[in-house]
Amino acid sequence: MISEADILRVIDDLENNDDESGLGTTTVATSNSLPLDKDHTDGNTKLPEVSEEYQKLLHRLHKTDWKNYERMKRRTAFKLSGPYSKNKLNKEDILIISFNINDPELNQETLQKINNQVTIHLNKKTCLEHVKSIVNEKILFIISVSSVKEILSLIHDEETLHSVFVITDNSEHNSNLLKLRFSKIVDIFAQSSELLKSLQTNVQLIPKQLATFNVFNSKQSNSMNLNKDSAIFLWFQLLKDAILKLRPQSLEDAINDMVQKCQEYYQGNRIEQENIQKFKQDYENQQNHSNKVPNLAIRWYTKASFVNKMINKAMRTEDINQLYTFRFYIADLCANISRLHEEQKNYKFNIELYRGLRLSIDEINKLKENVGNTISLNGFLSASKSLKVARRFAHGPSSRKNTEPVIMIFSVRTKDKLKSIKFADLSDENLSDYPEEEEVLFDLGSVFRVENVLDPYNGEHAIIMVATDIGTQLVDQHLKLSEQSIKEDGINIVFGSLLFKSGQHDKALQYFETLLISEKENDAAVYAKIGAYYSWKNECTKAISFFQRSFDLYMDERPPNVAKASLIMHEIGNNYIIADMHSLGFACIKRAAEMYKSVFPADHFQNIIALKDIGICYILEKNYDEAKYYIEKALEMCNRILPTDHDETAACIGSMGSIYHKQNELDMALDYYMKALKMFRKLQTLPEDHPHVVATLHYLQEAKEALVLPGARIIIGDTEIRLGHSQLLQFVQSLNKSTEATDQGESGN
Repeated sequence: MISEADILRVIDDLENNDDESGLGTTTVATSNSLPLDKDHTDGNTKLPEVSEEYQKLLHRLHKTDWKNYERMKRRTAFKLSGPYSKNKLNKEDILIISFNINDPELNQETLQKINNQVTIHLNKKTCLEHVKSIVNEKILFIISVSSVKEILSLIHDEETLHSVFVITDNSEHNSNLLKLRFSKIVDIFAQSSELLKSLQTNVQLIPKQLATFNVFNSKQSNSMNLNKDSAIFLWFQLLKDAILKLRPQSLEDAINDMVQKCQEYYQGNRIEQENIQKFKQDYENQQNHSNKVPNLAIRWYTKASFVNKMINKAMRTEDINQLYTFRFYIADLCANISRLHEEQKNYKFNIELYRGLRLSIDEINKLKENVGNTISLNGFLSASKSLKVARRFAHGPSSRKNTEPVIMIFSVRTKDKLKSIKFADLSDENLSDYPEEEEVLFDLGSVFRVENVLDPYNGEHAIIMVATDIGTQLVDQHLKLSEQSIKEDGINIVFGSLLFKSGQHDKALQYFETLLISEKENDAAVYAKIGAYYSWKNECTKAISFFQRSFDLYMDERPPNVAKASLIMHEIGNNYIIADMHSLGFACIKRAAEMYKSVFPADHFQNIIALKDIGICYILEKNYDEAKYYIEKALEMCNRILPTDHDETAACIGSMGSIYHKQNELDMALDYYMKALKMFRKLQTLPEDHPHVVATLHYLQEAKEALVLPGARIIIGDTEIRLGHSQLLQFVQSLNKSTEATDQGESGN
């Protein structure tokens, strides 16, 4: 098998040997007016290409590595570790940790009846390391009273430490003093049975307090360049549609797959194993039409069992593998809610529902800042018809410092005649194991407008949310902007791309690798997205390999998909540039630009990017006149076909700044950099860490520093003045004017 080192060695040989540069020639007839080379006027352009030897090498790599890659992914996908492995991934929201407990009643088996994830520590060092390593779970910590001072002082302020349960031993202690010093202590228990009862109550309470919400910035409704929050918002709006499209052809296979993975995860947990077996039996009966249970998915979701715990954690953390495992069940739950909603929807009056939780001051302020904007909560939103129930959850214990009790009021107004908001009343005992909670469950992707955030009254903040169809409208707008991508690649690719835009890069990779396993008809697009991931990681060799695989698949279609292949060739070129293989990169970008001519109109947006990137290649070659020619052409197109302010226009302006920077015309460079930065910030579509913005800021700083030159010094008495170019020019001009005035005065005398 050819290694990456072999590829790099061949590329180095190609780069360093002019006679075997790897740049062959091909002639492509041109039909459009893209000015690739102003010296070529005959309509035919000779293009550099990678050599046949290099193509064969890559071809051999693909024939071996891709086969192994796909086989490896199928073999290792969704692999779960052993029941008590240190590295076992917690698929629930809660983790019970105990330290140095001698009580036989507080053993692993007993604790697992309350919560599956249990770790018992006897060693202080490993216990502390474990607690501090937790990121996405809430820890319920059990400790003996004699160890409290020794351990809690070191971990009490960890945000993930939710509650501490202390069991008495023979040591002397002052309960009130300990509780005063360590606020997370729930109580100090003399009996293990009382501790277990309190532990159970907290395990049931915590999921009700957890809420992750996403805000959509209304200014971005007509933009493809979404900030992180808006991208996550749209991702959850598309989640249901994507899951429905991922539904397996065989429901039986999907049930068995989910059951098997859950059985592996809950190995050693007798109660959950029994629940899993019952779940399987219920769904088999549904399929066989024997002993059918109405609204079966809802019944299982409201149980305090593995289904609710695992799905809520997967939704909150956007766990693609877990959501994929539960895809058939999630689709069934959505169908249950929709069906019940249709049966119950004849409401004559406005509906107000409540959810109690605790939020930090920063989170409350963020909601205040977004009054008028739309938000959604990750996953299925649970609320209650009872304000009393909501208050119980709002005033429950919390591990987070500086949090306030919050009552979210969800208002559904009958006059709005909402079409996209679906919810089901589960207060009937035939639907819920906890009818006293008077639960109402909203469907996936329910959206609300933040109407008001009220200051505390009786120790509670009130946040008023109004249900709205705007989520569907925003999705429709985005899908319209993405219409061509959806038509060519499918909604599943757009769905994964939103993960990438939201900054969830590793999850995007995980999602696209899942698509490779579950789908085969669109592998070219999936390989391209995986290539984009490795490009983002600056792992250019891997990125080029994935892009090359995508390019080959597009060109193997009948007829060849030249439009898509040209875009991939452009990406290959960009990655060669990043890897400092400039000649290969330039060749690929030029080749992509020529391919654009055969598939895109002259005023197509992609031609702007081609012109700009060719200009950048000339900057790298220090051919600044050619660079300026192409960047100016790109800017002309920007002004002709794009809105007044656009991020690609800003990128071209920044590139012009780079040309002047390289030519040491620093005042001009600064002017262009400032224009680019001002446009980026005016658009509010790119985050401050976006490559375009980062590059502009970097070069702006370089130019500013270069303006303060050691030679531009003036000594006046004991004072040294350092001047930049423009300041020095102004100083010289003022001296000239002064001299002229003096000369005129002298001549007048």
